[in-house]
Amino acid sequence: MAIIIANLEGIMDRSSDSMEERFRQLEQEVATAISDSAPPKVAKGWQRLTIWVNGLTGTTKIAAVIMIGLAAFAVLNFLLKTVMAILSLAVMGVIAYILWQVFFASNKENT
Repeated sequence: MAIIIANLEGIMDRSSDSMEERFRQLEQEVATAISDSAPPKVAKGWQRLTIWVNGLTGTTKIAAVIMIGLAAFAVLNFLLKTVMAILSLAVMGVIAYILWQVFFASNKENT
């Protein structure tokens, strides 16, 4: 009986070792597949922009960084104002719904 248990434990150890080894191989395959894949369009665009800025000379590089910063803040400002407008409309809609329920829905129940 002890021999059978020892054999089973040995088989389980070998199978778990082989599973761990296979898992490590799969991790390596996935890591190489991810690193070999092409970067997304945003990363390529950012890379091209940084290469372009690094190719500029002193004063033009400063001006380009300032202009890019202003454009980035303008886009961020637009997005934040859009989100704020959507949230404001949602709050106004909830308030209008509550007022409708209080004034008009209660009138229908009373009549």
